[in-house]
Amino acid sequence: MRPRRTRALFCLLLLAVFGKGLASAQTQEQKPKPKELPDAPSKGVPLAKPLPAAKLKGLGNVQIEVLTPIEEVDMSNYLSRMLVTVRRNWFAVVPESARQGEKGRVVVRFRILRDGRIPEADVKLETSSGKQPLDDAVMSSVRSSSPLEPLPAKFKGPQIEIRFIFLYNLPLSEASR
Repeated sequence: MRPRRTRALFCLLLLAVFGKGLASAQTQEQKPKPKELPDAPSKGVPLAKPLPAAKLKGLGNVQIEVLTPIEEVDMSNYLSRMLVTVRRNWFAVVPESARQGEKGRVVVRFRILRDGRIPEADVKLETSSGKQPLDDAVMSSVRSSSPLEPLPAKFKGPQIEIRFIFLYNLPLSEASR
């Protein structure tokens, strides 16, 4: 209990002295690890497998769906690292209106090439929140995440297609609507 209290006081001190940047770095190291993604079936049927949603500092949720058949390849570690990168970039550009409680649901779809690049032209807004700043922050977070790590060597396809569902101040149940 004492180390936590000390760490919390230290974080408050850092925040007071250096601003928000260090506090957000401290909270990132405390994020729980996402759960493992179950194995995909070996059939060449497109899948939409949601990863566990990741809470973004009380502001929103992010859910990933893999739309490409990934056969027997376990891509959970790759997808978890991708999620961390995109979430970090999203949080950096979240509009002030969302920080103040504005709600919205944004769905974006994109491809990741074998070398980890996300072609900018392939980042598509599937569902708009109806609020330009919220939509722009999501699109920016995905585009600025490129390049990601190369796709795992065990995955033999040329690319994977991903759908991200970003929820601003909405419960996870809103992801599936």
